[in-house]
Amino acid sequence: VNESAVSGQQPRKYQDLFDKPLNLNPFFDYKEGITYAKKVNKPVLIDFTGHACVNCRKMEATVWPDSKVLPLIKNDYVLI
Repeated sequence: VNESAVSGQQPRKYQDLFDKPLNLNPFFDYKEGITYAKKVNKPVLIDFTGHACVNCRKMEATVWPDSKVLPLIKNDYVLI
């Protein structure tokens, strides 16, 4: 399912308030993300992160960009 067709290219809540690592397009509102995930029939990946969390930034810098991980996050999950 084409994400832009389903989401209608509408801005996501709070998208201007938070960083989006690796040019991902996460949802920052749980209900909005769950609604979208149901529409596209994809599982959800909830990123519990903290702005000052060193380990979180390390994951985003070393694990998420991995060639086996990033395509999964981008294509197979809805990131909230």
